[in-house]
Amino acid sequence: MLIAALIALTLSGCEGAFTPEPVVTKSSDASKLVESIIYVKAKNGICFGVTGVGKLSTGGHYNESQMVVVVDCGKVNL
Repeated sequence: MLIAALIALTLSGCEGAFTPEPVVTKSSDASKLVESIIYVKAKNGICFGVTGVGKLSTGGHYNESQMVVVVDCGKVNL
């Protein structure tokens, strides 16, 4: 019971740590990200813009994320 109370107290004190916060993106980083987008057409005929980012943490872990958005095939010449 004591352990459950300690866990609850700890988590309630960390509530702000789990709230998403906006991140400011430098315009140079935004330009690099947009310029890295490639456009692909899926087998079902839907077109997508796809890009990814990767980051090596100070702990030596590499994290990679892909971003996919639906685009108009005609506007990207697919």
